[in-house]
Amino acid sequence: MVLMFMIGISGTAPADAKGPGTTSGSFLKIGTAARPVALGEAFVGIADDAASVLLNPAGLAYLDRIEFSAMHIEWFQDIKYHSLCYVQPVLNWFTLGLNMSYLHTDGIPRTIIANNYDGYLILDDRWGAWDKLGVLAAGRKLSTQVGAGVSIKYIAESIDDAEADTLSSDIGILAEEPMLGGVWRAGIAVQNIGGSLKFDRMHESIPLIVRLGASGSYFRDGLLLAIEAEQPIDNNLTVKAGAELWLWGRIALRAGYKQRVGGNVLGALSGLTSGCGFRIYNYYIDYAFVPYGDLGYTHRFSFGGKF
Repeated sequence: MVLMFMIGISGTAPADAKGPGTTSGSFLKIGTAARPVALGEAFVGIADDAASVLLNPAGLAYLDRIEFSAMHIEWFQDIKYHSLCYVQPVLNWFTLGLNMSYLHTDGIPRTIIANNYDGYLILDDRWGAWDKLGVLAAGRKLSTQVGAGVSIKYIAESIDDAEADTLSSDIGILAEEPMLGGVWRAGIAVQNIGGSLKFDRMHESIPLIVRLGASGSYFRDGLLLAIEAEQPIDNNLTVKAGAELWLWGRIALRAGYKQRVGGNVLGALSGLTSGCGFRIYNYYIDYAFVPYGDLGYTHRFSFGGKF
């Protein structure tokens, strides 16, 4: 019954949805931790580790141990992304989550259009850009089967010598119950609520995203299946699915797929994700590989632990 209730409150895309390129803070859409990315980013209905701070704060309600996760992404054009999540229960009352993320690139040649020159002119100069994110989140059980969470986010961007910042928030709900021979979860999260970035005279909203998903865990957590629907305010609905298989309780094999309604812009293979993980004692290392068509490939590495 709890899962049916979660599905019933999913809602639809905002009526005033905008088109691609009409929002700022696009780095907020980049998948971060390697494990969720390898699962096709179908994580809102899983939310069982430190990545919950970024993807569904309601998952914090189910975490009862200190946990950390550090991530590094090698992106396109020498763009790098680093992220650190930390989770800690507080007096058996709620669980606190923190995140700091930093995306940056440097050494971009400065190019100008010369009015008296037939073409362009590259100056002997370099410029850079960066994005910063700080998150304070908390999650708490509302009952034995339902948890809720909320986060406050500080977002800042810089392009050359122009900077802007804003505050935003996420909310989420996650339900869990035994069903069909396994443990099933259903979750919903609304991300980037409110806030806009102002460069010069223009205010640009950040991308509001609604995510609804479910997952099932079987064979004593040896097999995990997940599915999710994601609706951003500035693009089409995306359906995601992922699977995780643990071998000997130490090695994880992961795969996923993302399909945008209307087709994946970079081709069908760009929706494919894969990865692996290795766990020893309370520590783990995760890797994710994602192709982006003609743009090339990206690699994500995460390292974390529980205490």
